[in-house]
Amino acid sequence: VNETISAEKEECPECLLIQTSICSGSCPTKDPVFKSALSTVQQHVCTYKDLRFATVTLPDCSPRRGPHFTFPLALSCECSLCRMESSDCTIQGVGPSDCMSGELAIQNY
Repeated sequence: VNETISAEKEECPECLLIQTSICSGSCPTKDPVFKSALSTVQQHVCTYKDLRFATVTLPDCSPRRGPHFTFPLALSCECSLCRMESSDCTIQGVGPSDCMSGELAIQNY
């Protein structure tokens, strides 16, 4: 799925809008009728199977502040357990950033 993300850091005055490929969608899930403290339920999510990372330089950000922003690009996806090293496994993500409301050009990756 193509998605626009905001590349930003608190230390940098400007952000970039980036169009990248992400993993998103539904996976088969099970919700047991009988729930027990001894049983574990592992839900699968649509997550990265193969990915690579891309890095952009944020505009007007001094080199001493670390102007680089690295993000994942999905090459393929699968239904699997959420992997914290490459995915946001939270129940609810952060809200929209200020970057998304601006009139910025979108960079494609």
